[in-house]
Amino acid sequence: MGALRDPRFRRLLAGQSLSSFGDTALYLTLGIWAKSLTGSNAAAGGVFLALGIPNLFAPLAGHLADRVGRLRLLLITNAAAGLMVLSLLAVHSRAQLWIIYVVAFCYGVAASILNSAGAGLRKDMLAGDDLAAANAALQTVSQGLRIIAPLAGAGLYVAVGGGAVAILDAVTFAAAIAALASIRVRESAPEAGLRGISAACSDRAGALRSADDQQQSGRPGDRRRRVRPDDRDLPGRGRRPGDDQRRRAALADNISRGRRDLGPAPGRAG
Repeated sequence: MGALRDPRFRRLLAGQSLSSFGDTALYLTLGIWAKSLTGSNAAAGGVFLALGIPNLFAPLAGHLADRVGRLRLLLITNAAAGLMVLSLLAVHSRAQLWIIYVVAFCYGVAASILNSAGAGLRKDMLAGDDLAAANAALQTVSQGLRIIAPLAGAGLYVAVGGGAVAILDAVTFAAAIAALASIRVRESAPEAGLRGISAACSDRAGALRSADDQQQSGRPGDRRRRVRPDDRDLPGRGRRPGDDQRRRAALADNISRGRRDLGPAPGRAG
């Protein structure tokens, strides 16, 4: 695989694999933790709801990744997520359940940013077949860890407690930061400043309003039917039902009157 020949990608793969292990181990553990504190399945389900809600704002994460330095964004996001996970050490009873929900929500936000910025960084680092091979390698590792990591996280929670899983995840974030800090890559220039994000949202809202206005103006009864001047000469267009019959009857009546005015038609010469 060509991508693995690049030492930068090997370090990136190692760091991201460790981080993915910690992330996947924590996802299931948060639900188990909420269930053990409250005895409620709904409380456990709320954890996964909090994890999923940030996906609704994933396009904004993509805009952010296109408009700032991707490597710096990855470093800052990993550091913030690692510190945020350590706040789980304060959870000891049902009264601190809200901390689990806040961490889950922030975790979802961080995942959206990391995915978008990571994809942009790989695009700057690799190209062509190497980029495709790199994405395939990361997906393979990620899907494989989804089988192992949840079991490891649940086992560690049962054996030691949720705090141990939080510390493990924070350590994996530190590993990802170390791997990213060792990478040297020439990044593509950001498309625009942070104002581009609000501009993109405004453009999208304007497009939606324009589409709605066009739909409103296109409703039956909102516009008068326009008939071209030559529509009167085309059968069935620009006329009311029965107009053709009335015109033919009037024409026949005019012809009949004309014959009566001219008298009997002259006969042929024998």
